[in-house]
Amino acid sequence: MDMQRLVLVFLWFFVSMPPDYLLGAQKLSNESMSVRGIYFTETGCSHCDAFLLFEKPRLEKATGLSLELELHDILSPKGYELCVAMLAERGLVFTAFPVLFLGNNVYQGSTAVEAGGRAELEYWLKYGQWRPAEGPEGPQKPPQGASKTVLEDISSLKGQTLSVLSIFLAGLLDGINPCAFSTLLFFLSFLGLRRQDHKKRFWTGISFIGGIFVAYVALGLGIFSGLRYFFSRLGVSWFVKGAVSLLGGILAVASCYDAFLALRGRAGESILQLPLFLKQASHRLIRKGTNVSLYMLAAFGSGLLVSCIELACTGQVYFPTLAYLAQRSERVFPLLLLYNLAFITPLLVVFVVVHRGAAQEGLRRWYEGHLVLVRFLTALFFGSLAVLVWQ
Repeated sequence: MDMQRLVLVFLWFFVSMPPDYLLGAQKLSNESMSVRGIYFTETGCSHCDAFLLFEKPRLEKATGLSLELELHDILSPKGYELCVAMLAERGLVFTAFPVLFLGNNVYQGSTAVEAGGRAELEYWLKYGQWRPAEGPEGPQKPPQGASKTVLEDISSLKGQTLSVLSIFLAGLLDGINPCAFSTLLFFLSFLGLRRQDHKKRFWTGISFIGGIFVAYVALGLGIFSGLRYFFSRLGVSWFVKGAVSLLGGILAVASCYDAFLALRGRAGESILQLPLFLKQASHRLIRKGTNVSLYMLAAFGSGLLVSCIELACTGQVYFPTLAYLAQRSERVFPLLLLYNLAFITPLLVVFVVVHRGAAQEGLRRWYEGHLVLVRFLTALFFGSLAVLVWQ
């Protein structure tokens, strides 16, 4: 009986196997017919990944050829310089990405890459060699006066994919987040109760904000590295984009809901706020940090720790921004500094105003009067990123 079951299992296994496994000889034959090329892509670029994920497998299935591509990130300095050098060897200039080097020809831009890749493989299947370079998709001669340096070209490329202004505005919007604003007001209130002279209070506040800045830059670098890793993995990047886009959509809806709550005077019921236990933990850290004799060092440490707690709220803007950056640049540190300088700008302004004698209650009322606008702007930001992450 056991032997009969074993035989039936084996029969079921072989019958259920796909035809490709049963035709092993044919598969081996097809795999042996491989051709090579070089593909300069951009990490996280939807159009670039679409060629690798969908068009390339279709071409391989249609022609029976295996297209093996050496991949390079066009936005990395080494990748870009290699691409420019290879183009220069053929008398070409960089015009668009992705860039596909296949046989005797070079194809720049998604449309040209798809059409050129198809034409090259079909030609190889028919004649056993690459298309001649003088075809309609052949080399493009550099235009008159084209003498840009590599540095100028890469600066131009990054200028198209990164908006310094948008990063600054995102940081500014994060800085007026109700979580960050209310935490600063609590810090200032508690600081006002301390019997410190004017100068000590000033440097305590600056140290606290400095701790926030350092913590957010460090956290940003860590999150960026993780996102960059996932975006560089073919297939996984689409999942990450989908998750970020879905998160952006959910946060946009939640921000609109919070705006309507604020409009009706029910801001305390907002969805996008820190849970009570995290608020209490943040306040405890502030009390302890301003109660130590080494007040500047303690305030700086409090800023570091409070930032980690507040990330559960302020990270709502920070994380999607980092996901956007992770697809578009490898050298992100200057942009992270810019974002976080913008983030602490409202905190610095409020601190200086209060330090010079402005009433905190007046500032609180002013902020509450503009909370609806802040919520709607945040919703617009989230909605925009949900779309831009696919660009």
